[in-house]
Amino acid sequence: QPLMSAPAHLQQQQPLLCRPVGLPLCFQQQQQGILPQQLGGVRSFVLMPRRIKYRKAHKSMGFNETICPNTRQLAFGQYGIRAMEHCRMPARTLEAARRTLRRSITKSAMLWIRVTPNVPVTSKPAEVRMGKGKGSLDYWAAPIRPGQILFEMDRCSKNDVLAALQSIKAKMPIKLGFVEWS
Repeated sequence: QPLMSAPAHLQQQQPLLCRPVGLPLCFQQQQQGILPQQLGGVRSFVLMPRRIKYRKAHKSMGFNETICPNTRQLAFGQYGIRAMEHCRMPARTLEAARRTLRRSITKSAMLWIRVTPNVPVTSKPAEVRMGKGKGSLDYWAAPIRPGQILFEMDRCSKNDVLAALQSIKAKMPIKLGFVEWS
């Protein structure tokens, strides 16, 4: 038995166990022991900003077609799906494409979404007269530029990625291209 113990700041401390911040609700509850099937629906992600300063934004005076160089290269995966045109893509379209991609590639494959819907789109109800302020928030959209990488994949074969690309082409409002790390 040692006569002296190590000082308090040199002793190993137990790591603090806390819930990870920013996970979707279904993942938080899954870590607490509740399965996604008990939530009463399909596990889905809501693609939207966590926090915004203003609920409604000005409508842009035209789409900025400048090509950002950091969004044109693969950053995480070996294969990617690239947009060939520009558009304003709703979050529900990205979610539908994500589900189709996840279904068509293997379970062990990695999938990254490289675009974020951060533009609030408002609309007024049908048959409402002019005036009385701006409409309410309808959906979130992502500005897509030509050449921008939308999805990246890894740990899957090239044939699987090409089949997945063919499966989501019908769901997307723009032409898509295939990118491979070289």
